[in-house]
Amino acid sequence: MIPAMVLKVAVLVVAVAAAAAVSKGESDPRPARPLVTTLATLELGDGLGTVSAGAGDAWVDDRWSERLVRLDRGTGKVVARIPVRGRLALAGGAGEVWALQSGGGYGRGLRGPLLRVDAATNRVKARIPLPALGFGVATAGESVWVWGPDRLMRVDTHSEQVVQAIAVPDAYGETTGFALLGPEPVVSTADGHLVRFDPLTGAVLAAVPLRLPSPALQEIGADRAIVTVGGSVVAVSPATGRVLWGRRLGYRVGTVVEARGALWAQGAYIRDPGDRVWRLDPRSGAVHGSALLPAFGTMAMAAVGGTLWVTAGSGRVMVLPLP
Repeated sequence: MIPAMVLKVAVLVVAVAAAAAVSKGESDPRPARPLVTTLATLELGDGLGTVSAGAGDAWVDDRWSERLVRLDRGTGKVVARIPVRGRLALAGGAGEVWALQSGGGYGRGLRGPLLRVDAATNRVKARIPLPALGFGVATAGESVWVWGPDRLMRVDTHSEQVVQAIAVPDAYGETTGFALLGPEPVVSTADGHLVRFDPLTGAVLAAVPLRLPSPALQEIGADRAIVTVGGSVVAVSPATGRVLWGRRLGYRVGTVVEARGALWAQGAYIRDPGDRVWRLDPRSGAVHGSALLPAFGTMAMAAVGGTLWVTAGSGRVMVLPLP
């Protein structure tokens, strides 16, 4: 239970879907029939970035203060503030959190090093230099993948070194998203491809055209990949690129996560007085509900236990209970 002394508790209106799936070109993707529940908010800092689950808690990039902040999942209290340099990309592992820092400078690319944070002590136990810029980080067993504009880098957790670097062919343009299909890394690219690589040799196993403008890969499985395109969430076949369904939600969609049998998308709709979280059916894309948030400029979202944690550029963290 998150106490009011730590978090502000506000009334949240969650719209519940009343009928069948909404069409791809729908002008207003917010279902009617409101359901009243509660939303907890925390004023954490002056400017926040990404958020990740790790060791049962929420870890947040406090950009303004250049700190990686650990928040207790149950109380919302700050457990630790770990000094970093610049912006972060985050991924939780087994008893640890991996933080890719920007290392100063501007632009989307993060220079590193990659930080290995021990969740038992809340201390940085390794700083791993990288041979190229990164955009994001993902964990996979004994490996950690850092993906960047033109390179995929695999870090071995035992040696704490980059043991493989895979070049993304220039023909596809810059990478726009990353996910793992089993052990195989998959990227979306600026020219509209899903490119799958052999994790051992780095060879391109498949390059599937999506016929979508600069899609950003969010999630992938054997039968379905989830990408965002502007203000839409689209499911495509990883084998053929065929669109399985598409749902336009607003003018911007950021993070999409899968939790408790549903897809959750964070973004913005032009007529709203704040940003929004939508609940989607992963099979059809039907909107099963949405939650209006008391903030604009939401940055990222992560499922932490039975809750969704959403960060905003204003420094606010919002916590939604998952049904």
